[in-house]
Amino acid sequence: MATVEYGNGYWRTQQGSSVVVCTDDNGIKTAVNMGCDRNSNKTAVNKDGLLYDVLPYEPSVTYINGVGVLNLEPQSTNLISYSEDLSNASWVKSGVDVSLSSQVSPSGSTNVYLVKESLLDEFHKVNSSLFSTVQGNYYSYSFFVKNNGVNQVSVTSSNFTDLEINSTFDLVNETSTSEKGYSSIERIGDYYRCTASGLCNLTRTQSLLFYTNREDIAFPFSYQGNGVSGVFLWGLQSEINQIPTSYIPTDGFTATRLADTGFKTPDISKWINSESFSFEFSLQLVKEQVTQVISLANSGDGYNNRIELVFSVGEDIVAITAIGSGSFIENNATVTSTLDRSVMSDYKINFNNGIITVYIDNSLMFTSSNSGVLQGLDKLFLSNFLNTSPLLANVKNIKITS
Repeated sequence: MATVEYGNGYWRTQQGSSVVVCTDDNGIKTAVNMGCDRNSNKTAVNKDGLLYDVLPYEPSVTYINGVGVLNLEPQSTNLISYSEDLSNASWVKSGVDVSLSSQVSPSGSTNVYLVKESLLDEFHKVNSSLFSTVQGNYYSYSFFVKNNGVNQVSVTSSNFTDLEINSTFDLVNETSTSEKGYSSIERIGDYYRCTASGLCNLTRTQSLLFYTNREDIAFPFSYQGNGVSGVFLWGLQSEINQIPTSYIPTDGFTATRLADTGFKTPDISKWINSESFSFEFSLQLVKEQVTQVISLANSGDGYNNRIELVFSVGEDIVAITAIGSGSFIENNATVTSTLDRSVMSDYKINFNNGIITVYIDNSLMFTSSNSGVLQGLDKLFLSNFLNTSPLLANVKNIKITS
């Protein structure tokens, strides 16, 4: 039995590639490199819960709940010009004292600010400078925060009727609630990364408003401060994405991280029996507004010999396409229309005697009504074989067994 394996907690990356382990019928292992085309730095979380810098062309492995995953993200821009320097005048303070603390940030720096509530009965907030929003786009906010006497914090857009973001985060019970939009809270080291997102209903300028909310009240978040309690705040981000992406630091200007693309193996036909194989992978999608694909293909004849799972744009539909030698076996046939994109799911595609079966989370979801022949499958693509519909997901593992 030959296998092609990637990930599953065992990661080896370098600039330009990530290692895929191929094992032949005799148990002899060979390492092959899967490429990466991202020409920009990005951040990821290491196994100790600290942010680290990922170099250009280096695959990004980040840890979620202690599990390492390949983090494939779309291009994104942090619209906040000073993501770490809350002393800058672009951050408007009201009812709070903002001062540099001695706390260590999630990246290991010492530039974390203490945001402390005043003694007055008022809003206790900081808000960013204005940025442009466009109707029909989804936007998300995110930040790293640590409790220093304030158990709850809230974040809104400056007009959350027009940009539907209004969420509160409980820093004790690790929960989030949203009156508008969606939210989540995740522990990263000693901090929580809080995220909120929502739809823009009107083109206009907006700003991110961050409130201490010690009294855990609904908007408007005005209460009697005690002059002592506060939070440590760092790494604020606003971006055009429904699902917040990895942190993009800024210092005076907006900054853009390029997409994670170009992931494909060299020729692995030696370890694939195109007539009978199992193609398994575990992943969680990180963007919803684009079509995404993962595929096995004949790189020299991909139009005619390929099998791919397709995640449809803006929907919860997963479909299967398989093209044999000049004819469709299945053409975008629906596997499921109820996928929960917010969780990690296990997928398995079996191809045997010309018949395709697809399992999701160990449940049989699809059996092909047609049969056919696949020939010369030689490359794994984390996209379609043309690399025009890249997979944007957290990928835990991939395994091909023949």
